[in-house]
Amino acid sequence: MIKNISIFYITIFSIFFIFVSPCFSNTQDIKILFYQNHNKTFDIEWEQVVDQGFGNVNNLHAWAMKEYKGFIYVGTRNVVDGCQIYRSETGDKNTWVKVNLDGFSNDSKSEGVRHMVVYAGLLWVITISWEFGAQVWVTDGVDSDTIGLLNWKKANTNGFGQGNAIIETRGLVIFYDKLYVGSGSKDNHPLLYRYDGPTEFNNIDPTNWTLVKDWYEDQNYSSNLFLVGDLCNFTCSDGKNYLYVSIVTGVTPLFRDLINNFSIINILKTLKIILFEKGQIWRYDLINWELVSNKIFKNTNQMVSTFVSLNKSLYVGTANWFGGEIWKTEDGINWKQIIKRGFYSPFNFWIWKLFVYDNKIIAGTLNPVLGCEIWMSKNDFPIRQRDFKKISKHGMDGSNMFTTGELPQDGARSFEIFNETLYVGTTNWVDLNSNLNGTGCEIWRIKK
Repeated sequence: MIKNISIFYITIFSIFFIFVSPCFSNTQDIKILFYQNHNKTFDIEWEQVVDQGFGNVNNLHAWAMKEYKGFIYVGTRNVVDGCQIYRSETGDKNTWVKVNLDGFSNDSKSEGVRHMVVYAGLLWVITISWEFGAQVWVTDGVDSDTIGLLNWKKANTNGFGQGNAIIETRGLVIFYDKLYVGSGSKDNHPLLYRYDGPTEFNNIDPTNWTLVKDWYEDQNYSSNLFLVGDLCNFTCSDGKNYLYVSIVTGVTPLFRDLINNFSIINILKTLKIILFEKGQIWRYDLINWELVSNKIFKNTNQMVSTFVSLNKSLYVGTANWFGGEIWKTEDGINWKQIIKRGFYSPFNFWIWKLFVYDNKIIAGTLNPVLGCEIWMSKNDFPIRQRDFKKISKHGMDGSNMFTTGELPQDGARSFEIFNETLYVGTTNWVDLNSNLNGTGCEIWRIKK
């Protein structure tokens, strides 16, 4: 029996049965949707190498993953203890060691590691903190004086000098040999920063960041735009290199308001954002900015959550309450839809992460009802739905809330290649304000 369903899940079910379920001809279709692939075997076999949030079920999300200096690193979201970073030299079970102080700082803890990148020979990490402000941390991978921990330096001031007015970072990319970080503010200012300081570990300058763009000052700004989402460096078919930037809507703060104050007004505000407000995609060539996403957002897509480039094409994954979609472009302006309605599973609300493995597109979904799914293209130039195949069970192990009565691993959020093997980090998106018992994030890899 499903117990203690949170407000988030009540909202999800309401949206499904009002707007999505009419797409199915009968109850048998819905039953098939709930139980599809529960016992199916796949030509790719997965093995679990981390369970229960690395032994701490408060590690709900394995949000970020990166190989660095012969180790695989994973960053978590943990709103109780503060974010944690684990690493392993082999990726095997029981080899993962925590290498940072919880939340990085006792005085201004970060709650989640959003993204990681290797830049100038160092591992850079961006975080979220609603209480203290977004932070950037960097390590050289060398052991510190504290047993088991690495050397870490704070690479910005809290909220890039604005404290908890700037609460979140999400996008992180290298563009023309500079590090760019996307962020967002409590008053709905999507912001883009560039690091212009020295890159030697001992000389990192936390104050040397340049505000590249504040979308609040743009004529195309909407008050419902919340923060910069993903960033991507892409060379278009004209040979020109651009920084692509997704701007996302404010679902996260509205869900927080809804959880803290469950009212008709907040329900209507949330439904308005979910059903009618759209995100944006911009591109930047170091001089000019251009809005390039109108076609994508005419198709009920709420936001672009992820970018990836492969073989001279740029692919984007969207969040869509009728099922996430994938679009592609070669010239950077004209878009073609190749996946719709969550791979024909509308509970795949988000294409949460796109990645390249073995010269194929890997897509990880957010599916809070049945559990996350992983799909892979059959070729290196996918252009349609049938060019993809599903390579995982729901929630990685085939369980979902209807078969077990427990919340599944609902998101495939981070990917990395380590020792020639694909790793995936999952999420257990549980509402901490309810009495639900989370199981913590997990790490899986293709079985060797």
